[in-house]
Formats: sequence, C-alpha cells, structure tokens
Amino acid sequence: MFKKKYLKNIKLAFPLIILLLPIVSFTQDNFEAVIGKVDSEPITTYDLSQKIKIMLTTMGLRDTIENRDSIRERAIELIVEEKVKLIESKKENIEINDKEVDVFISEIFGFPSDEKKQFVNFLNNQNIDYDILFEQIKIELLWKKLVSKKFGGLISPNPEAVSKILNEYEKKLGMLEYNFSEIVIFKKNKENEETILAIKNVENLIKLGSSFESVASEFSQSPSSVNSGNLGWIIESQIDEKTLKSLKQMSNGEVSEIIDTNDSLKIIKLISNKKIGEKNDKEYSILNISSTNLYNEIIKIRDELESCNDNLSKFNSDENIQIDKIEDVLLQDLSPEIKKVLQNKEIGQKTQIIRQNQRKMFFIICDIKGGEISNISKQQVEQKIFQEKMGIMGRTHLNKLKKQSSIILSIN
Repeated sequence: MFKKKYLKNIKLAFPLIILLLPIVSFTQDNFEAVIGKVDSEPITTYDLSQKIKIMLTTMGLRDTIENRDSIRERAIELIVEEKVKLIESKKENIEINDKEVDVFISEIFGFPSDEKKQFVNFLNNQNIDYDILFEQIKIELLWKKLVSKKFGGLISPNPEAVSKILNEYEKKLGMLEYNFSEIVIFKKNKENEETILAIKNVENLIKLGSSFESVASEFSQSPSSVNSGNLGWIIESQIDEKTLKSLKQMSNGEVSEIIDTNDSLKIIKLISNKKIGEKNDKEYSILNISSTNLYNEIIKIRDELESCNDNLSKFNSDENIQIDKIEDVLLQDLSPEIKKVLQNKEIGQKTQIIRQNQRKMFFIICDIKGGEISNISKQQVEQKIFQEKMGIMGRTHLNKLKKQSSIILSIN
C-alpha cells in the first residue's frame, strides 16, 4: 500500500528537492574516500556516488557509464554549493530544529507524520537513507533562513510592477495553459528523409520503454533539451495550431504521435493542463450508463436520454444495462480515460461512448462543484516578486561565497 503512494510522491518531490540538494555522508559506515574539500568540509566518493544515483533517478535516465559521465560535473558542482551553504549557515549561527525538518519532509512527500516509520522503511527498500535525506533538506532550509535574514528587509516589490502583473493576469483568466515537454527534430528541407528517420528513431525508443525525458535530453534539437524537453506552462494562445490540437486530445502523461509543423517534426508529452485562475479541484456528479455487450443499445440510450432528471426506469429494465449515479467525485481521482471525456464538459452535457474494462459507457454531467475562476490578489503577486528577488539575491550571494571559499578537488 505504501509503496505505490510513496513512489508517486517521491517522483513528484525529488525533482523539486533532491536536484537542488546534494547528498552528504554523515555516517562512518558510508564513508569511502575523501576526494575534495570546501574549506574544512570534506567531499567523499560516497557523496558523489549517491548524488549521481539520485540525479539519474529523478531525470529518468538509465544508470550507465555514459549517463553518469554526462551529469558528473553538475553533481560535483551541486555538492560544492551544498558545502558552502552549510559552512555559511554555521558562521551566521542559523539554526533550525529537527521537528521543523520532519514536518517539511512530511508535507513535501505527502505522508502523515504518524506514517514516518513506514516512509523510512520504504526509503530503505529503495536504497535511500532517510538520515541523509533529512540532513540535506535541513541544510537547504538553513540556507533559505539565512538568505531571508540577510536580504529580506532590503526587498520591496515595485507597485507598478505589481499592477502590471495583475492587469496581464486578469486578461488571461479562464484561458487554458499546458505544461508539456517536446522532442523536436528540425527540418533542413521539405523532403528531408534524414529528419523523418531521426524522429522515427525517437518514436521507436519511446515505444521500447525509454523515458521521454532521457530521449529528449539526448536527441531533441530544441533548446528545451537541456531541461529534459520540458517547456513549463504555456498559455494556449502561444502554442502553434497543430501542437495545440494534439494537446487538447491528450490525457496527462500521454505521449503524442509525430506532429508535422512548418519547420520541424516533433513528439510531445502532456504533463498537465489547467485554466488560468481556476480555484479548487473540480467535483463531478455524473450518471454512468454502461453495458458489457449491448453497444447498439448504449447508442440508443445516449440518443434518447436528455438529462439526469429523466425517468431512468425505462432504460434500466435490461439486466445487461447498468446505470449508476456517482456523487461529488474529484476529477483528479478518475481514470485518465474518463477524465479526458469529462474535461471541458458542462452541466447537462453527454460524453462520447468509451470502452473501459470490457464495458461500453457514456456519462451525463449532473453537477460540477469547484473550479471557480478568480483573480490573484495583490498580496500573492507581491509575495511572488519577493520570492523571485530573494532567489536572485541568494544565488548571487552563493556565487560570491564560492569564490571566497577554498575549494580543493582531487578529481577531474
């Protein structure tokens, strides 16, 4: 039970946390050899090995010599930065208690505090040391506290910048935006067999089980390849017509067929989509009409049934026809296939007929709760600007500290 839940949360949390936080060896059992120092803080082979392993996992790359070599330099850079953060936090007497770290870990990985033991056991089964995870996150929290203390009083969001963001956001309210990734092969000319062969090779690699992200990093010719193909959130009006058409037909996590645009051939993967300004998760009340074998009868019922308030007894006489009323179910809890046909439907509308688990079915939308569209507040914008500026100042300060530090590496 815990494995499935925690694995999902780890895949979501590690790209946000672990890639920013190097692994540090805090136990003698895991110590191998010192390969460098940042001032008085040692860097060990265990530090480097563990950091590389977790980076490979979070990026969906196979554990090969080639992939290890490709991220080795970045892993060392992140370890050095972590040591600098730790040293500076000690100098500035920044402290944080263990309970705060435990609470943060519980929140970011999505498990109740009373399930810590199960979570630790799960990590052990995945060859992840909770104590190491704890220490690295603690150091990052210390660093954030240090940056806030040092620069927080110096930042004041510009009122004009706040007003501009509020006005631009208001114009986009209710529009769809998509978080998706791409693998792009640019056309050299309109009849380029090399381009077609290249994108076919990409398609085959994905069908054979290679992760979309690793293939994007290796083969995509787009600048997004440095971010494993991910483009982040893009508003629908800024997406080309053919790509947008594919996105509208896709479910979260789905990979498209080859898309032929004016200047490229590409394959995309939909991560998520949402309406700008939409608040709360939507809850649907729906009628589910299904049958295992009477497809023509299902078509007939779909044509005759007008709404959720119709007399259902005349449709429910056949034992092979099943009609279920489902109340207040979260859209996010439904299967990708059902979610896809429900999205963008309004109250009273019927969906197309789909097949699932050997049953043919369609739905009528009886009610929708949540999903209200509302503008962001001035305070939210100010907080966003504040955090962005804090991030810039924190990075600048870290770079300055790195230049002042004694960094000795006995590894190329």
